[in-house]
Amino acid sequence: MRILGIDPGTRSIGIALLMVGAAPEFSRGAVLLLEGGLHERLRLLRDHLEPFLAEADLVVAELPYMGGPSTTIHHVARALGYIEALAVQRGLPFHALTPSQIRAQFGSGRAQKEDVQYELLWQIRGLPARAPHHLYDAVAAAWAGALLHPSLSEEEAQCRVRVFSPENAPAGRG
Repeated sequence: MRILGIDPGTRSIGIALLMVGAAPEFSRGAVLLLEGGLHERLRLLRDHLEPFLAEADLVVAELPYMGGPSTTIHHVARALGYIEALAVQRGLPFHALTPSQIRAQFGSGRAQKEDVQYELLWQIRGLPARAPHHLYDAVAAAWAGALLHPSLSEEEAQCRVRVFSPENAPAGRG
C-alpha cells in the first residue's frame, strides 16, 4: 500500500509517500514553500501534489494545531479542504488525524517532535536523517495512517436532493 502523508500549511507544506509492506519504506517527499495570494498558492499546491496523488492508495493529513492565529487556522483549513477534494476527485480515501492521534502512534499523544523523528528514523527505511520538520510531520501522518488504517473507516455517503427552480415552484400569491 502506498500512503501519502501531508503536513498542511498555508506557506510550508510537507508531503511524503510511504510504501507500506513487510517493512515501511520512504519512497519520496517534498517540502513546498509557497508564496503569493491564497488562490495562487492553492494552484501551486495542486500542481506539485498531483504526481504524489497519482501514486497513492490512501491520503492521510495532519489536522492543524488549533492554538495559532485564527487567520492562519482558517487558511490551513481551506488548504486542507482543497487537498481532501483533490484526493476524493481521484477516488482516494482521505483521513485527517489530530497531532495527538499521530503522536500517540509513537508512544504518547504528548510526544515531542524530536521523539517522533527518532522513532521514524528507526522504523522507516530510506528516510533521510536530515530533513525539514515538515517532511518528518508528513511521514509521521502517513505512518500513523498505516498503523491506524483498519480502524479508519469511511461512513457510507448518502445524499438527498431537493431541486428548486422556477419550473417546480408553487404557484405564487396573486
